[in-house]
Amino acid sequence: MKSMWSSIWPPVVAVIFLLTVWQTAVWLFDIEPFILPPPSAIGLEAINGASGLMQHTLATLQLTLVGFTIGTATAGSFTDAAHHTFLEDSPLSAAYS
Repeated sequence: MKSMWSSIWPPVVAVIFLLTVWQTAVWLFDIEPFILPPPSAIGLEAINGASGLMQHTLATLQLTLVGFTIGTATAGSFTDAAHHTFLEDSPLSAAYS
């Protein structure tokens, strides 16, 4: 248990430190929220907007899968065309038959 804690605490401390520096910098330099919102505002928005998060996540996943499918099909078509165009008359064509 002790070795697990010794590997976890440095990143946790680093994240807490960075969030503290970020929050302090926004407050100290009076940075407008539309330029750089503080982490506390982002956290509140995440909590308040959690109900729509799953809907947006599923929409993003759907678009990602559609794009991946189109990209894979396109790359497969080009690869197949290149294989038949360039390797058919090649001395290596026997190796691919």
